[in-house]
Amino acid sequence: MKLTPSFRQDSKKIGQIWNPKETGDSLEGILVKAIPNKGIRKNVYLYLFEVEGRDDYVGVMGTYLLDKQWQLYNYVGHQIKLVYLGKAKTRGGTMKLFEADVSDEPVLKNEGVKNTEEYLI
Repeated sequence: MKLTPSFRQDSKKIGQIWNPKETGDSLEGILVKAIPNKGIRKNVYLYLFEVEGRDDYVGVMGTYLLDKQWQLYNYVGHQIKLVYLGKAKTRGGTMKLFEADVSDEPVLKNEGVKNTEEYLI
């Protein structure tokens, strides 16, 4: 299944990249954009969330496991709660682990995205 990159064609800026520190830290919002080829190695997604009470986006850097799971489902437009579970050792160092609680149905409907092909997985 393809991941629709965005339901928003606007000028909202990224206010912050969410960087959880403590196990149990959480972020809840609507996933509105998925931007590929980000991160130090340009190999993960940057997910942008609309969070209630904010006028900007909150960014979440993908991880190998998060990106792999989210490639299977089209979560753009869904309400998602991410909970930070801590770090796990990998061959290349460490990776952040998350638990995601995703709404069954999208809460946003596609508002006419233009030229989404460049963002599809």
